[in-house]
Amino acid sequence: MTLGPIELRSPEWLIAAPALWALAWWIARSGRTDLGPATRRVSLTLRFLVIGTITLALAEPVWRRTSDDVAVSVIVDSSRSVPPDARLGAEVAISGAAAAARAEHRLGVVTAAREALVQALPSARVRTIRVGDPGDPDATDLAAGVRLALASAPEDAALRLVLISDGNETTGSVLAAARAAAAAGVPVDVHVIDYDHENEVVLEDLIVPATARRGETVAVRFLLWASAPTLGRLTLTLNGEPIDLDPESDGLSATVELEDGSNVVSIPVRVGAVGPQRFEAHFEPISPADDTILQNNSQSAVTFVADRGRALIYVGAGAEPAAEPILRALDSAEIAAEVRPSSVGHTSLVELGAYDAVLLIDAPAYDFSLKQQEELRSFVHDLGGGLVMIGGPNSFGAGGWIGSPVAEALPIRLDPPQQRVMPRGALALVMHSTEMPDGNAAGREVARAAANALSRLDLVGVLEYNWQAGGAAWSYPLTPVGDGSAVNRAIDNLTYGDMPDFDTALRLALRDLAAAQAAVKHVIVISDGDPSGPAQPLIAQFVDQNITITTVAVYPHGNSINSPDMLKMRAIAQMTGGQFYAVPFEYSIKQLPQIFIKEAQTVRRSLIWEGDPVTPTVAGFAADPMRGISAVPPISGYVVTADREGLSLITLRGPQDDPILAQWQFGLGRAIAFTSDAAPRWAPDWPAWDQASQFWAQHVRWAMRPTGSSTLTVRTERDGDDMRIVVEALTPAGERLNFARFAGRVVTPTLESVAVDLAQTGPGRYEGAFRADQAGSYLVNLRYDAPMTDGSGVERGSAQVAVTRAFSEEFRALRTNQPLLREIAEITGGRVLSDSGALDAATLFARDGLRKPIRPTPIWLPVALAALSLFLIDVAVRRVRVDLATLRALARRAVDKTDEDRAGKTDSLREARQRAKDQLKEKGAGAVTMGGMGARTSPPAQSPTASVKFEADDAAAPVGDLRIEKPAEKPGADEKSEEGMSRLLRAKRRARDGMERDDAE
Repeated sequence: MTLGPIELRSPEWLIAAPALWALAWWIARSGRTDLGPATRRVSLTLRFLVIGTITLALAEPVWRRTSDDVAVSVIVDSSRSVPPDARLGAEVAISGAAAAARAEHRLGVVTAAREALVQALPSARVRTIRVGDPGDPDATDLAAGVRLALASAPEDAALRLVLISDGNETTGSVLAAARAAAAAGVPVDVHVIDYDHENEVVLEDLIVPATARRGETVAVRFLLWASAPTLGRLTLTLNGEPIDLDPESDGLSATVELEDGSNVVSIPVRVGAVGPQRFEAHFEPISPADDTILQNNSQSAVTFVADRGRALIYVGAGAEPAAEPILRALDSAEIAAEVRPSSVGHTSLVELGAYDAVLLIDAPAYDFSLKQQEELRSFVHDLGGGLVMIGGPNSFGAGGWIGSPVAEALPIRLDPPQQRVMPRGALALVMHSTEMPDGNAAGREVARAAANALSRLDLVGVLEYNWQAGGAAWSYPLTPVGDGSAVNRAIDNLTYGDMPDFDTALRLALRDLAAAQAAVKHVIVISDGDPSGPAQPLIAQFVDQNITITTVAVYPHGNSINSPDMLKMRAIAQMTGGQFYAVPFEYSIKQLPQIFIKEAQTVRRSLIWEGDPVTPTVAGFAADPMRGISAVPPISGYVVTADREGLSLITLRGPQDDPILAQWQFGLGRAIAFTSDAAPRWAPDWPAWDQASQFWAQHVRWAMRPTGSSTLTVRTERDGDDMRIVVEALTPAGERLNFARFAGRVVTPTLESVAVDLAQTGPGRYEGAFRADQAGSYLVNLRYDAPMTDGSGVERGSAQVAVTRAFSEEFRALRTNQPLLREIAEITGGRVLSDSGALDAATLFARDGLRKPIRPTPIWLPVALAALSLFLIDVAVRRVRVDLATLRALARRAVDKTDEDRAGKTDSLREARQRAKDQLKEKGAGAVTMGGMGARTSPPAQSPTASVKFEADDAAAPVGDLRIEKPAEKPGADEKSEEGMSRLLRAKRRARDGMERDDAE
């Protein structure tokens, strides 16, 4: 509600005023009061004013005033499509105009790339466009820039936006944002970055089938766009090997002649290998002048070629005998298997996608990098592959897998159970500063890797040189690992003092390790080797206590493998039975965490149970992998683990109820853990067991990813930064497959796993979408369940597809989108600044077409204070009595302030008094008659108790005569009246005498 310049935010409170006024009037009318009529009217009026001002304050009054300030927010398009020189020229022109701006002018800067960022809020102190980090330049979201500029505008200034751009947006709708700005009364001026790549060829896409069979000939289609007729060459590689696209010529490339616009080139290619087949295509113009941007001339795609089921088997060092019975079992089940040493590993997640299952046979964790371990986990969780880990001395917790990404995928916990009483290990870390780039940071990383690789029951301690303590000291005393949080905090707080010698630190380690209740005791020393070596008797004590020392020399002095520092550290390790590592000579700095994980494994030998042969008991209900198997041969060893909460199923248990065989579903895939081995060491009777092949084949096949169904057709379509997935599903009979439930996961180029949902949009047709705004390969894995048409059960299947985005959408922009920019200016009432020539401050900060903002100022507090003041005045009117005569006298005295006036007045009073005394002497003491009016007299001084009696009833007495009589002893009614009159006269006389004395003074 607006009343002139005043706005009421809560005007509903004004409704209460009339009712309160009526109540106040009724109370004033019916109440008893001794106020006079005029005072009552004044009081009621004040009460009405108090009620009115209180209700006005409750209505939240706001004073509205108009501001003349102008704010200009410049939106700078910082994407790759904008030529840097042209953008810099526009920024310089606007900065030059802003330099001459007045104090009421404000400048702000917002950048727009993949996301919008505020570089500077509108302020009178900003006079230059400075752009810091604009974010990811591989996309353009101009709409986000406009919205952010509107949101960051000041409330007390008129707003104008200036857009510096080529008008090519890859996401969002800047027209929708411009309409929002127009609705808010904010014009958008555009500074057009004008360019035109007249000669350009873009390889827009490379289309290959998502799946194929081995030996099948597939059509590889090249989608090219040319701005003009162009002659060029196409090359294609399959898994890095070039394909001969033109057998009739000497070269491997095919010469193509492109027409203006879109071109499709299709070439048949035979795929003879199984697994993911990666195609990479490239276009090269015959004349370099026919193509300007080279980044958009390449594309890639992946086809998954299926045959029979495939398994990848990683075998740890010395575990080859354990792999033989498993290989025989897989061969009999017609499952193709590829065996690799665990130290070789894989190169990427795409390579793992070629297999349906991965088997780890006594493979230690330190044979795999952290990235490879994360890829193994993603292979199961996101791609739906199977993982089977088979035990041995170097597997599970004893192999360093505790705390690894792979441990998350296993159906058991690798830490021993809490109630299990078993030997434990103890590890002491001696940390010395290393003179290498980020040496201390690397030291913390490797220390954490070692501590996190221990079980929660193991003991761990950290030693370093502490200057405040005056020597080597425990930064973290030798205590159980527990959840690892305490030791990790201690590692983060290490100071890495320069240790003068190893002797003090190793003596502390020996003292506490010797007293520790642990089966295996180990020390790891990381140093550059310059501290003086420990005394020989101290080393002998380590040997006597069966405590091993591993030394890690990092960037040692002398820069030689045979330097004194290196030889000293090697000797310490050799004499105590530990290992020696030299970085960077024999090992790279990236291997440091794996070295510590491997050495931490030394103290976890206590996780291995070995003893007399025992027969595992079959537990739980009959699971699919155990179908037809009611008993298994005995085992004499296994790695101790614990049950995992959730959907994990334990099917075999050993002594003390330890898990021997477990399975579960992890994400889209499945995992199996067998904590014993398949070799003669712990399972000597298993190779000769007549059901061995059935046991291993059934478990591996259960874990394997289901083979891709020939009844599914998967197609992908790019929609800006989004990728649409379209699935056409059929039943084995060729009918449309309806009511299927699809579960999908997408692995991005950064190995991030994203869920994708597919909804049925037609008979047998399912669609979904995911974000694909980064360059690289996206692996999509789909699994579905559908009821069979005959109601006999549920049909299951899977599909896999890879999507590749070779380059950013920014490289598709070939010319300025001038129509879009001019439409933005037209919609919002803005201007095209690049058409107006030189730019000055008056033009940049022009007020034409701007809405002057109204700045609201709350005034409820002054109104409330006014109500309080009126209330106090009302209280004063009703409660305070004022003598008007006294006030008039006081006023006269205030006016008569000079000494002369007061002296003159005193003389006059004295003269009048003297005249009165003279008259009294002339008339006598009897009576004084004054002009025929009534008479008055003063009582004689000697008779202060005398009364004055008027003889009004005496006809003979003259009017005005006074008679002085003594009062009777018993006065009657008349006498009492005369006595009251006497008292009145005496009081009046005393008052008059007092006034005379005051005048005299």
